Amino acid sequence: MVPYRLIRSRRKSVTLLITKDAALEVRAPLRISKKEIDRIVASKQSWINMHLGKAKEREANRTAFSLSYGDTVLLRGREYLIVARPGVKAGFAECGMCPGSGAADIGYMEPLDRLSGCGSDCTLNSAPDRAHIDLGNRGSTVLADRGFICLPPGLSPEEIKRSVIVVYRSAAKQLLTGRVAHYAKQMGVVPAAVRVTSARTRWGSCSSADSINFSWRIVMADDDVIDYVVVHELAHIVEHNHSDRFWRIVASVLPDYKQRRQRLKVLQQRLSNEDWG
Repeated sequence: MVPYRLIRSRRKSVTLLITKDAALEVRAPLRISKKEIDRIVASKQSWINMHLGKAKEREANRTAFSLSYGDTVLLRGREYLIVARPGVKAGFAECGMCPGSGAADIGYMEPLDRLSGCGSDCTLNSAPDRAHIDLGNRGSTVLADRGFICLPPGLSPEEIKRSVIVVYRSAAKQLLTGRVAHYAKQMGVVPAAVRVTSARTRWGSCSSADSINFSWRIVMADDDVIDYVVVHELAHIVEHNHSDRFWRIVASVLPDYKQRRQRLKVLQQRLSNEDWG
């Protein structure tokens, strides 16, 4: 039988959980015998083995996760190439040239016919919205959107990851400020504050004082999904719960919120295999 961590409390039923560190946790009532708990665990062995296997695979993927020049990362639902540029701060480049040493804004991009600095010889075959980029000495091809995450050269994989997070936080602050203002006006609510946090388990939250927080990770989602999270948290200013009335408020603004929520779950599944710290 798989070893497990037992937690007893004033509860009425036995619950089996697979933790993030790929361990089995059993929550049980105070009075139930250890023998009965073992019997229940043994009866669920197939379920346990399947979910433990998935958890161990996710943990292995998280351990192996790293970023290098020439990799792509998600930003607003699209894949962008990480490139090295001397004399720049971390920033996203969308048109023109990569951010200069005095800027870390969103809004510039190296011309597509002059892509370089990926740590390899790069050739780009452009299309209207996407680009096939052949990374010569890496022997591979990536499909990236027309934009780049520009970073200083010579960074280690851990430094690249931290720098990309800086870009994400900057993008989240700029984007979410505008989206919250837009939907707050539409919904007739006023948040006490809007903050970007490093929350790992929540995309957003609304405090009892109507202060709204968003994880910077939400900026990886596409704009429709980001808007769903914004509307969800703003609706909590009216209803601090998930009652039927709460969901009616969300649906009045975004009738297709269920589809958007499902796409958020897809992103959550991807991020469960990536270690962003």
